[in-house]
Amino acid sequence: MAFTRHPSSSMVLKSIREGAWHRFLKGGLLIGRLHAPPLCRERFVRSNMYTLSSNGKATESKGLVVDLRSDTLTSPSLEMRKAIYEAEVGDDGLRADPTIEGLQKRIAKILEKEDALFMPSGTMSNLVAVLAHCNSRGSKVLIGHKSHIYLHEDGGVSELGGVMVNTIQNNSDGTFDLDQMEKKWCGSVAVGSSLVCIENTFGHGGCVLPLDFVDEIGFRLSKKKIPLHMDGARLFNAAVYLKVPASRLVKDCSSVSVCLSKGLGAPVGSLLVGSHDFIERARRLRHILGGAMRQVGVLGAAGHVALDIGVERLAEDHQRMHNLATGLSNMKSLSLTLNLDLVHTNIIIIQVNPKCCTAGELVERLDQVTNEEEVVIGKSVKIKCYEIDPQEIRFVTWNGITDSDIDDAIRKLSYVVKELDDKLINSSVSQG
Repeated sequence: MAFTRHPSSSMVLKSIREGAWHRFLKGGLLIGRLHAPPLCRERFVRSNMYTLSSNGKATESKGLVVDLRSDTLTSPSLEMRKAIYEAEVGDDGLRADPTIEGLQKRIAKILEKEDALFMPSGTMSNLVAVLAHCNSRGSKVLIGHKSHIYLHEDGGVSELGGVMVNTIQNNSDGTFDLDQMEKKWCGSVAVGSSLVCIENTFGHGGCVLPLDFVDEIGFRLSKKKIPLHMDGARLFNAAVYLKVPASRLVKDCSSVSVCLSKGLGAPVGSLLVGSHDFIERARRLRHILGGAMRQVGVLGAAGHVALDIGVERLAEDHQRMHNLATGLSNMKSLSLTLNLDLVHTNIIIIQVNPKCCTAGELVERLDQVTNEEEVVIGKSVKIKCYEIDPQEIRFVTWNGITDSDIDDAIRKLSYVVKELDDKLINSSVSQG
């Protein structure tokens, strides 16, 4: 991908008159001659990590790739591209970007909180939230041992804020023992502020925290005057699953972070929500971390569209994941298992029998196609996914995954499962 000299203003105006708007919608606005990926599948843009066939399906040299690694693979829709093009902007560092100001007020109203702040990423949202609550070095935060903050945010709260992390064992649905939590109280006057963090939905498996758990933890913490932060990267997935307003899930939370660039489909952004005082502290921390931006309304415009149309579409991701999980469960595999009761939203965790292979080996196998397999299935199908534990892999559906993709993924899994089960059975027979 190459850059050339940016055209002069007169050339830009001429380009617009000659159809730049059409090119923007079909393939992305030209900025310094940087071309956005081509549009496919009517509405969404595929990641450019693969080539594109004539029918818009992602391929690697040939065949279909069903990419189930993450819902961060979403790309801006036509509506978002139009909103970005038309966005009214100003200097957000001076609180003068009307699009961002409107977005912040909008999410605060949706969640029934006082204020909000746009962040470049969910990781920065969570980092700023913890530092804003734990405002002295040596403060402590209690978080689940499989939470995103603990596992995937590189220890920023400790490295940058001197915050001590205390973990508690997560259950498979993302909850933890509240009595055990009380034994681990991390707050005292001597060490300054303290904090408890929960994650909803639970990124390790997509489960939605039960309302009674969220209510009870809020009640216990309020008695101790300990703030509660929710990593709500997929908060709206939880709200859609429970069929309740998102505000109901965060009513006892002192702060919440909401990601716009996962299932909601925006290209960039997270929103940190809380009280006026909390957001003022967060604003300073965002500036320290380099997260304050200027004409960021171009991103905020996509965030508005995400809230307009992205939330109601999440149920489609949930249904497709349920179909995939049901198809896999019906295979009655000896090698791969999952708990259908834990399939709530757009994420599933699959356990890999250690007698069969490791999760890493399974990830590699799903990304391969044998000649015999292609004949049996009728096409070349690869599945992209992640190993999250030595014996666990994760699948995630998102707005670029179709019903047809799910059908093809089930065919692929059926072939690989039979291959692994046969290997397991033959191994048992030979050892017997």
